[in-house]
Amino acid sequence: MKKEKVYETNHAIVLGFIIIGYLFNFIWCYFIAIGVLIISVFSAIGANKIAQFWIFIGKIMGYINSRIILGLFFFLLLTPFALIIRFFMKKKNAIKTSNWETNHQHLDFTKPF
Repeated sequence: MKKEKVYETNHAIVLGFIIIGYLFNFIWCYFIAIGVLIISVFSAIGANKIAQFWIFIGKIMGYINSRIILGLFFFLLLTPFALIIRFFMKKKNAIKTSNWETNHQHLDFTKPF
């Protein structure tokens, strides 16, 4: 990861913890924000490790959230729609069991033209 992206990620983490601490009145969020800021300023290796860990957590959350969102979309939107279509649409070919059609024309091959 590029150096600028590492610092950008760490600053986003710091800002996020400050906002969460302010909104929910959690003191420990401020301590985490100060710790991440100090590590990212004084240690390039530590800043890189924090950014890599944050990206790893993001991938895990993306994996879980995509499954939850797609599952809810399927069961809450598509399943009722399919059931409504099944119950209220008329079946056009209810009696007919096959699409085979017989041709009753007699072909005479003695006069092709």
